[in-house]
Amino acid sequence: MKKINNQKRQQTKPRKSELVNKVVNSFSQNVGKTLNYRQLAKLIEVKDETQRILLSEIMYELHLQGILEEVSKGKYRLIVRGGEIEGKFIRDGVKSFVVPDDGGEPIFIPDKKTNTAMLNDQVRVFQYARRRARGPEGEIIEI
Repeated sequence: MKKINNQKRQQTKPRKSELVNKVVNSFSQNVGKTLNYRQLAKLIEVKDETQRILLSEIMYELHLQGILEEVSKGKYRLIVRGGEIEGKFIRDGVKSFVVPDDGGEPIFIPDKKTNTAMLNDQVRVFQYARRRARGPEGEIIEI
């Protein structure tokens, strides 16, 4: 029988939903850059070949959803449709939102992207490209 290396057993491959979040975050941190699946795999530290192929499929799916733009064959870039919006920071239960000053739909802010904003602070938000079946999402860039 073969011995199973405990380190290999403990290392688990990321799920597809985790990879999707990493891909979107990587593109949002590198706005304007075009990346192929190999460059993206290096950015998010994916070394397994099957995971790299999955990255390529995820990038294509995000292209079909209108989040990424295919610049040339296999190279994608984030579609920037948002921009900067000012508003008031609020919390609804465990979720964070910014209500724009000019009215409109509240913008969801993930916990990692609140930039230490406190309740009722006046903030400036960078709004990401909208994903299908989800509300607007953004990141606080200034308090």
